[in-house]
Amino acid sequence: MPGDANNGLKLETVTAALGPRAAGRWAGSQRGVDDVDLTTRVLGAALEALGEQQRLDARNLANIDTPGYQAQQLHFRNMLARYIAQGGQGPAPTPRVAVDPAPVQNDGNSVSLDAQMVSLVKTGLAYRFTAAELRDAYQRITFAATGAGTA
Repeated sequence: MPGDANNGLKLETVTAALGPRAAGRWAGSQRGVDDVDLTTRVLGAALEALGEQQRLDARNLANIDTPGYQAQQLHFRNMLARYIAQGGQGPAPTPRVAVDPAPVQNDGNSVSLDAQMVSLVKTGLAYRFTAAELRDAYQRITFAATGAGTA
């Protein structure tokens, strides 16, 4: 049902799909389903934040020669860690954009080409890894629900 903490995925549905071993392991507990839900919510939030970081990096690079432009960065990692530590209660955190504390050049611009290129590479790799983890999580859910994998 919409609004349920587990987005309508019922323990009985998962345990029936997984068979008696899962039923015994999760008997009387919603934890396994909640873990899957938290995992997909965290990975989804991370993908959104990584996409936003890529947009900020692109904006920073586009303004590398703009006098007075202050490079921006995204603060999300600590917020996401707190969200996970709290068991994923409530909505996923929203990334916060802040001015990068990098040294300012003579024209007042704080964009560093080297720093932005490193950020683009790191963010790109993190995005690919996170997307692969989310894909794998959905494949596990599909297998659990249907008994069949995806190609």
